Amino acid sequence: MSTDPYELVDAAYLLGALSPDERLAFEAHLQGCEACRARVDAGRSVFPYLIASEEADLDETYPPLPDTILPRLLAESRRASRRMRTASFALGAVAASVLAVVLAVVLAVVLAVVLATQHQTSPPAQAMVAVHPTAVNATASLRQTPWGTEITVNCGYTHGVAIPAGYRYALSVRSTTGATSQLGSWQLNDGRSIAFSAGTALPISQIQAIDITDSDGTALLELSGSAVSQRG
Repeated sequence: MSTDPYELVDAAYLLGALSPDERLAFEAHLQGCEACRARVDAGRSVFPYLIASEEADLDETYPPLPDTILPRLLAESRRASRRMRTASFALGAVAASVLAVVLAVVLAVVLAVVLATQHQTSPPAQAMVAVHPTAVNATASLRQTPWGTEITVNCGYTHGVAIPAGYRYALSVRSTTGATSQLGSWQLNDGRSIAFSAGTALPISQIQAIDITDSDGTALLELSGSAVSQRG
């Protein structure tokens, strides 16, 4: 059985029974299909019998037109239209299946990337060590990034200690060369803990320590040495 969806379209084409889109598609197909061109050429040979004109003189040598020609052509036209609709439906179903597979793969990749990113952006925090008597306590986490290091500090007062609101604290980073840079500051109000995030261009390997200082610049808490290098 032929798999050419245009095998029976020549009759409908010659009768003008195709839609504009179907006609254009069939004419494009004719450019590369010798069998269909041959059927169209053969079909055109019977059209002098089908086209009557007051000014046209038919050659008397033509044999009489069989009564079965027109019904056969119309039947072939209907079969061709049904076959083209079936082929279009099948192609649409295949395209939908391929699209569903592609979407499933894309969603799986996106989900994997999101989960990996969430894992990378949530490094475990480590308690900072007091280097001066203080009611402040904090944990810090460091995450290596393409641009340097992201530092997140969770800071608050020791439970049960009453401290007036408005005290200012700052986060600083010390490099392995001894340079110190302040990354930002915040206030603790109403005894509520805060989460403070900042960044530095230094990679973790070049950070000696991070410090929390009070408004006078006195160091209160630090995370230093091996504790820093373990945070990547």
